[in-house]
Amino acid sequence: MSLSGKRSSSDLDVCLEKQLERFEWQLKILKEVLSANGSSERAELLKHHTEEEGCALVLSILDKVRTETTADLNVLHERKSKSAVEEHERHVEGFIVCAVCSHFL
Repeated sequence: MSLSGKRSSSDLDVCLEKQLERFEWQLKILKEVLSANGSSERAELLKHHTEEEGCALVLSILDKVRTETTADLNVLHERKSKSAVEEHERHVEGFIVCAVCSHFL
């Protein structure tokens, strides 16, 4: 730093170069993750690099998507189950009505 408290251009260059190297390293890791076989292998690779900002971000996004997808699937399952139970009850009621009617005929 210069005497005035401002960074010199060479300090700034070094800082930017280190930042670029960090981004290139994160990009390399993310490319490995994308080329991995299966989501479990991808998640495992990301977990090994959680200190990297990009990997931590992608891992948190994956966790959020997994959580939201699971919640959506649970809601869908509950709706289908409820619908199936209601349909079954209608069939049973119809069967009982038919049985009672045929008994009186």
